[in-house]
Amino acid sequence: MSATLRHLIEYSSVERFSGSGGALSTNKFTTITFPISTLLGQIKTGQIALPELQRPFVWERSQVRDLLDSLYRGYPAGYFLLWQANPDVKSVQIGVDGKQAEPSLLVVDGQQRLTSLYAVFHGVPVYDDKFQATTIRIAFNPISERFEVSNTLIERDPEWVADVSAVLSGKQGGYAFISTFLGRLKAGREVDDDLVTRVAANLSRLESLTSYTFNAIQLSYDLPIEEVSEIFVRVNSKGTKLDQSEFILTLMSVHWDKGR
Repeated sequence: MSATLRHLIEYSSVERFSGSGGALSTNKFTTITFPISTLLGQIKTGQIALPELQRPFVWERSQVRDLLDSLYRGYPAGYFLLWQANPDVKSVQIGVDGKQAEPSLLVVDGQQRLTSLYAVFHGVPVYDDKFQATTIRIAFNPISERFEVSNTLIERDPEWVADVSAVLSGKQGGYAFISTFLGRLKAGREVDDDLVTRVAANLSRLESLTSYTFNAIQLSYDLPIEEVSEIFVRVNSKGTKLDQSEFILTLMSVHWDKGR
């Protein structure tokens, strides 16, 4: 068993932050804000990545749907816990596409949300818990303002945008997309001016989600991995959680070759 792993297990059974009265020194972290467009841009280039110890993407499609609904309604959607990249910690990239840069930030908490957003906003596959590339397709109805997991019936219904990636990726301009959607809608039903206005406003609101701002806690690069583990457990957000024992078991697979 490696010295790092032994230190971690011993650390997990003693008083945390010994000598500090339980308070986290302010020089151990900073708080920052990111619009979604900046976060996803840094994932695309490779500047934001995952520690190798992170679990695969395990969220259900319905969780991704609910996340988008929260963003659309302007609700709080959690925060991210990031760690300045440390050369001693191996990393893996988010998504299956190639990256240009080395990571400068690692995602300690918020992986599932970030992976979901990257898949949906960029319309790209991500690796699931079986390490297979998977595509996430979420639909939006700009008349009822509902999000759903896309399916065959939705794809055939002119009242739905079958895949919001078509709007959020920016591959087609907002005005052009709205015009195309309204043309398809008018071919199947009567559309008055009020409905045109409502649909256009709601699609524009969907497109503007790239400006939604998240808060992040950025941990210093020189924090030992066991202290990052402790911080993770203390501030872990809602969602698919890891408790400390799971975190330690994951670290074992990284730092203890024989144990792996």
